[in-house]
Amino acid sequence: MFGADYLSSPSGFVTHGEIMVVAELRARLAVLDGNDELVCYLGENEAVCAADGWPNNRDSAGEIVASRLLEIGRFNSPHGMAVDAAGNLYMAEWLIGGRFTKLVKL
Repeated sequence: MFGADYLSSPSGFVTHGEIMVVAELRARLAVLDGNDELVCYLGENEAVCAADGWPNNRDSAGEIVASRLLEIGRFNSPHGMAVDAAGNLYMAEWLIGGRFTKLVKL
């Protein structure tokens, strides 16, 4: 087992070479090296998880509605991922309407 001290809500992972990326439902991706050590977080946005109705929102009547808190470069609820041969990462978020993000390998 690994990650107890740096992962909060892992929901999926992908690997590419020596790198592993872990999707965390609580609004971030964790990048790990070949020794399962944390390199960095991407798109960290855990404060959004406190929103009423998260990963969505609630309207004035208390009904669940699509999130109004989505931001480019920050995640809401990463869930599934894939990586292509070039190392580009594709990530889907679990919320009304979904959201798909492509992170291009530089």
